[in-house]
Amino acid sequence: VLTENISLYNPIAVEALTRLESLGLSPTQAKAFIAKEITRQGFFIASNEIFWASSILLLSLIILVWFSRPKAGQVADSSGAH
Repeated sequence: VLTENISLYNPIAVEALTRLESLGLSPTQAKAFIAKEITRQGFFIASNEIFWASSILLLSLIILVWFSRPKAGQVADSSGAH
């Protein structure tokens, strides 16, 4: 998804490469900079997905604990608490 529009046929990508080259980067360095930026954004998206997955897991566990109350009349064993 991140690299679909990055090609030499896309005028926006060509403009970005041209701007990087005008800042003093060689064509190889400009392409490496773009590749590094795509990798950085990919890691950011992946960490965001991990956050969402962990939040869904946490909410699921909260719901599980909420509904797993002891049965009526059952006393919880607290012999391990000193």
